[in-house]
Amino acid sequence: VPGDRAFGVVVRNTARGPSCPDRRYNDALTLYLRDGDALRPVFETHLDFWARVAGEPCSWARDQSLVTEEAAFTLAVLPTARQGMADLRVQADVVRLETVAGSDLDAQTRRRETRTVRYDGHRYDTGVLENGFFWHHDPEDP
Repeated sequence: VPGDRAFGVVVRNTARGPSCPDRRYNDALTLYLRDGDALRPVFETHLDFWARVAGEPCSWARDQSLVTEEAAFTLAVLPTARQGMADLRVQADVVRLETVAGSDLDAQTRRRETRTVRYDGHRYDTGVLENGFFWHHDPEDP
C-alpha cells in the first residue's frame, strides 16, 4: 500500500548461551506494519550468526584446526514490490576463520551472500533464508 511504512525492533540477548554450540544466533529483528489500531509483525530474522564448519571448538588437541564462519545481516529495500510492499534484500557479510591450535596465525576470508524476500500479502516469505543460515555451507555437502 503506498505510504505504508514498516519499522523494526532489534532485541539482543545478553544471556550466556551454550558453551560448545555448533551454531548460534542473536540480535532478533522484527519488522512491524501498522494494521488499524494494532501492529502486525511482517518480517522476522536474526542479524548475527555463527557456525562451526570443521574441527571441535571445545576439545582442542595439538595441531587441531578449527574452521568457523560468522555472518552479519543487513537489509536493503529494493525498488521492486509484491502485494504492495517493497522486496527486501538480505545480505550476509560472512567471515570465515581458520585456526590451528598452538599457532598465532589465523587465516581469514570474507564473502557476501544475498537473498531476496518478498511480501505475500500478509508477511514476508522468509523460507529462502533457511532459518537464517542460507549463507552457511556444510562441508559434507557437495
